[in-house]
Amino acid sequence: MASHPNVTKTITLIRQNPFGILITLGLALALIKLFSLYASVDVDDGRWQQFKAEHECVIQTGEQGSQRLSWKCNDGKIYYSWRQQR
Repeated sequence: MASHPNVTKTITLIRQNPFGILITLGLALALIKLFSLYASVDVDDGRWQQFKAEHECVIQTGEQGSQRLSWKCNDGKIYYSWRQQR
């Protein structure tokens, strides 16, 4: 039974550089996890606009007054989100 040339090359590569393969797999898994976290974020500007109005949220700015840092709402909480600071 003859083995496929690509399988033989892959096995040879793994034997020659096992740590490089592990690092590559680790980075690939990290990228997949980061993408899944990004994709799972619920971005709903309509709900935020309604929440902001209902809770009388006020924008908090930096010391120079030019940067919008957070929203302070009447529920006693401060909300941070770059997507909500448009």
